[in-house]
Amino acid sequence: MPSEVAYRISSAYHFSVNFWILFNPHSLLRHTHATELIKAGMDLIYVQERLGHASIQTTIDTYVHLLNEDQKAAYQEYLAKYEEE
Repeated sequence: MPSEVAYRISSAYHFSVNFWILFNPHSLLRHTHATELIKAGMDLIYVQERLGHASIQTTIDTYVHLLNEDQKAAYQEYLAKYEEE
């Protein structure tokens, strides 16, 4: 996990330098923290409160792609097991 965080920070910094975007480690770490909470199965309402979003819709709009990615990965695992049989 620490290496993943370091990789994300490094990637964001290089992206910001290449595209003249202000690098903001606070935002990156905040997003990483929220991502890890969601992937660990925390309730979205808890994540909303933790991040201080006024509306649950903000949290959903920002992070719902993570849930979709997890569903795709689970489906791929299911297909792999089904093909083995």
